[in-house]
Amino acid sequence: MTRLYSPTLIVMHWLLAILIGAQLSLATVLPTGLHVTLGFSIGLLTLWRLVLRPEPEQLVLVHEPGSKAVRLHLASYVLIGAVCVSGFAGIMLPHLEDTLWPIHHYLAYTLAALIGLHIAATLYRQRYLKDPVMARMKK
Repeated sequence: MTRLYSPTLIVMHWLLAILIGAQLSLATVLPTGLHVTLGFSIGLLTLWRLVLRPEPEQLVLVHEPGSKAVRLHLASYVLIGAVCVSGFAGIMLPHLEDTLWPIHHYLAYTLAALIGLHIAATLYRQRYLKDPVMARMKK
């Protein structure tokens, strides 16, 4: 099997999964400062993850260009960025909070649905297509 993801990328993937999962599931009970800190951390880790991503010629070994998997990953990065930016904007522009917070919440719910789709697609590929997709994300 081709080594597509470095140990650093694998750790970042799972760290982002944990942080985003915590944000989405605990957002209403976390103290505001902790929620903001986690959101900022998620934004920075996502940017770092994009810098360290595999090269396009490596990705085609696993996903065809323009495939549903590629589009799903791109959409997830866009949504993570949009959730982070809308949250940051809501803090920096409190006079627009009536507009920005509903957008932030809608984007977060959309991201949660996309994550559910990502998990379902991974399980489908692993179980029914017998593609060892999970082996690529283990150290």
